[in-house]
Amino acid sequence: MKTQNYLLAVAVIVGFAACAPRKTDVHLTNNVLKNATLKDQDVHTYMCKSPAQAVCVDVTSVMGDKIKKEGLTSAIAELRKKYPTLPQNFDGTDSALDQLSAELNKTKVKNDLLLLADKAYRTIYDYDKDVIEATELARKLLISEVEQSKLSDENKKTYIGALNTTVVMPITEVFENEYLGKETVSVLVASACTGSGQKEFTYSNLPNGGPNGVIFMCPGTLLRGAGKAKEERIQRLVFLLAHELTHQMQFKGLASDDAYACQQNTLPNKSAEYFKSRQQEANADIWATRVLMRQLKSVTDAKVKMQKVVQSLNWLCTIQDSDDSEKAYYFTNKTRIENVFKLKETEEQIACGGSAPRC
Repeated sequence: MKTQNYLLAVAVIVGFAACAPRKTDVHLTNNVLKNATLKDQDVHTYMCKSPAQAVCVDVTSVMGDKIKKEGLTSAIAELRKKYPTLPQNFDGTDSALDQLSAELNKTKVKNDLLLLADKAYRTIYDYDKDVIEATELARKLLISEVEQSKLSDENKKTYIGALNTTVVMPITEVFENEYLGKETVSVLVASACTGSGQKEFTYSNLPNGGPNGVIFMCPGTLLRGAGKAKEERIQRLVFLLAHELTHQMQFKGLASDDAYACQQNTLPNKSAEYFKSRQQEANADIWATRVLMRQLKSVTDAKVKMQKVVQSLNWLCTIQDSDDSEKAYYFTNKTRIENVFKLKETEEQIACGGSAPRC
């Protein structure tokens, strides 16, 4: 999705279940992970047979839900100190913000609430530290992919430069730092994350057209990892950040990948317009998949690989699904997960076998 000057591409993550997990799916996947007698190929076969079923488990975070509730309550209490005329029943929802009286600046109230909510959440779980670590891991892996690709030396230099100059800006910096395009970006972030910050949303942009890229992640996205072990929290962010970092290379001219043409051949009876509208996002998924599979090269245990794949792609099970119309920017979430298993890099790490094409 493009917006003149400020948002050149958007990777949207909004709440509502997409490939929502059924209890039977969760049970099956957990049994596979716990079964000590299963051979590696049995684990691979389970993932390959129905990727969405295997991936869409463990989508809730009890700790994350608790932080959302406690943090928002604290943020609203602080907000009342600044705006004493807030209604007694104000709960921080978009509808409550819309109903504020004309004497209050709704945009300012929303921005202030998001800043306060973010600070309150981080008092309990400082997710910004995880973002820094996950970003550096995703950046390192993606740079390795670029270096070993068939891109020209000139393009490699350009894209690696874009990756090295892109920052993931915390919510606090969005509102408290001074930078070009701050007023517009802060409004966009508050609108995307909502005043409570609990919406799952991530996007990559070039403020005022560059030169340096910026990625924003709403607290709702990050709170999904709350209460998990650190290794898992980081793993949950790597694929997503690699996807967003790929958009920065696209801003610098990264062309559509040959693997995307191959993926199109696996989806018959679709128009050229259908694939054109999804090109940017699908290619970002392709590069992110390569990053994930590069990371898995050092993992020998099939069940550990499966856990990392589930953790990396699990966010696709909770976001609002894309429709299948011609002009949508995304494939459906089920197709996005299945596309991960169509790449040759995935076959090298998770041997699906069979006659399916490897892109």
